[in-house]
Amino acid sequence: MESTVALISQSSTLSQQDLEAYVAPYQAYVDDWLLMQYPDAGATIVAPADGQLPSGAWPMYFQDGLDQPGAAGYHDDSSGTPAAYIDTGQNPQFTGSHELAEMLVDPTGDKLYAAPSPDPADNGKQVEILDEVCDPCEDTSLAIQVDGVPLSDFITPNYGNGTSGPYDVADQLTAPREVAVNGYISWIDEQQNVWKQATNFAGQGFQVRVLGPANQPQTEGQSPREWVDARTYEHMDALGVRLFG
Repeated sequence: MESTVALISQSSTLSQQDLEAYVAPYQAYVDDWLLMQYPDAGATIVAPADGQLPSGAWPMYFQDGLDQPGAAGYHDDSSGTPAAYIDTGQNPQFTGSHELAEMLVDPTGDKLYAAPSPDPADNGKQVEILDEVCDPCEDTSLAIQVDGVPLSDFITPNYGNGTSGPYDVADQLTAPREVAVNGYISWIDEQQNVWKQATNFAGQGFQVRVLGPANQPQTEGQSPREWVDARTYEHMDALGVRLFG
């Protein structure tokens, strides 16, 4: 059964009426772009005039600031229902498209796929990569145009193990598991029993770091996505990195 995603304003600067203008480009983004690569990621996008969440719908809350330091947006399922949170002060329509795509492709935040390590030093060692479809190519410079609106690029299924492209729908990535400027990718190294992450933030270059033990998300009662995102935003905040501002 196809999901319903509801855009809900909890903002003093972006009204519920403003969100009505997001519906058409978001619906085209899902129907004409996302479903072409991920056939199970369909959804109906709504922005209820009364601002109330319809029963059973997945919410996207647009708020004046978030409780995740450094985050322009994030998504989780801690309430038992997939939900996204978007900072209205940081390019909310673009950021919202990122959260929308990732929420629809991996609603529970625990989807992994086997592929060679993104770290060249691993010499092709097999790892388990977290399926965050926008993270490797999320910079606004890679945006796709949907009904004249710039929305987030995202990887194709070829990205992990493909021998030919396109590796992203904007066709900007030139190799599997490439991390574009201001992008990142996270994975479990089962041999070392840790989470690792490669980042390519502007001015920092390509860097690989250990996030923590492989079982740490479970230990802290979070999905892998929630846990990894929190570590990422802490790192970005420490570096002063802002991706969508």
